Amino acid sequence: VKLYPHWHGYSLGDGCADEVVRAATDLGLPVLIPVRAVDRRQLGWLFDVPDVPLADIAALAGRHPDARFVVLNGLGFTGSPLAAPEGERPSNCWIEISRLPLFISRELAVLLEVLGASRLLFGTGMPFKYPDPVLLKMDKLGASRSETRAICGENAAELLGLA
Repeated sequence: VKLYPHWHGYSLGDGCADEVVRAATDLGLPVLIPVRAVDRRQLGWLFDVPDVPLADIAALAGRHPDARFVVLNGLGFTGSPLAAPEGERPSNCWIEISRLPLFISRELAVLLEVLGASRLLFGTGMPFKYPDPVLLKMDKLGASRSETRAICGENAAELLGLA
């Protein structure tokens, strides 16, 4: 189940978001939340769809500890509640890596250190983005073979009950 709160005009703090999360959890489905639904630079001045705040996602995950959340197309996790020290962050969130920088701010490498490979999911952003940059990130990340296998598929298989 994918939520687009700003696109559809609600907040993750609204009761409707809680209802959808409860229903998805009851059905055994993960809840996917894209941080960015559309590049704001491509929109006209009358149409504004801001990024979903990471703190809002963390608060929703905290209210629903039995749910499983996948944060898509995000950036700026370091210093956010989703990358806080263990025990202070929600333990039911996974982060998809397609938008994370490796070479400039090293955000992907930092998240690998802070969260561990078990909370990271491979993603490409296709069909809107080419997959090559994410493949290059994985090649240059310096992760172990077991970490790479986890990020590139094992974590997703487990999350979806396919492992």
